[in-house]
Amino acid sequence: HYAGNSQTALTHLKTAQTLMQQVGDTRGVAGCLRFQCEIQNHLGNHAEALHLVEEALSAYRAIAPRCHDVADALFWKGSTLF
Repeated sequence: HYAGNSQTALTHLKTAQTLMQQVGDTRGVAGCLRFQCEIQNHLGNHAEALHLVEEALSAYRAIAPRCHDVADALFWKGSTLF
């Protein structure tokens, strides 16, 4: 999305998220949600970004409550709120 095509990036991330859900890859789903949060935050869609990062945090905490992914998602949550 940094190449200026955020909408295409969001479309690809949503497709990837669906595929990850189909194969049961919780960490992959959470990663897709987290990256969607980053893009939505960049676009100024803060409510949507917050919703996405909360979903990502929930998934990350379910599989590894102390992993670096939780810290990364918390960073983006803070970035969205402030």
